[in-house]
Amino acid sequence: MKIKFRLVFLLILSFSFSSFAQSHAFSIIVNSKVNIDSISMNVLKEIYTGNRSFWNENLRIRPIRTSDSNLITEQFVNTVMSQSLSQYLQDWRLKLFSGKALPPKKAESSQEIISFVEQNEGGIGFVPANQTITSSQIKIISLQ
Repeated sequence: MKIKFRLVFLLILSFSFSSFAQSHAFSIIVNSKVNIDSISMNVLKEIYTGNRSFWNENLRIRPIRTSDSNLITEQFVNTVMSQSLSQYLQDWRLKLFSGKALPPKKAESSQEIISFVEQNEGGIGFVPANQTITSSQIKIISLQ
């Protein structure tokens, strides 16, 4: 009986760790001119919904994301926005139609995101967690 209990416990524990790791399969990167080391889910959501445009009064936020077909995009939207990718895209269609905001720039690759964030002082993006960042113009920030 003890062996069965231990096996069930280990199985549940391994599922818990794997789902936690999957929920943060991305890293948030910003241009080194952005004066933050961490970001809350709420602020990140405001940025990627077009409800926040400036880091401070002088520095415009320049968000970028991967394409709709990229799995990291889906994980990011599910985790940060707490909605499906189709809901997120529909929300942006409505905002575009009403002229309220412009959506984040879309990139086809992680390297394109890295280049964009590196070249734009207010740049922010997300890349796979295992992505190597070598540029001194980019920093990885923690997600609160």
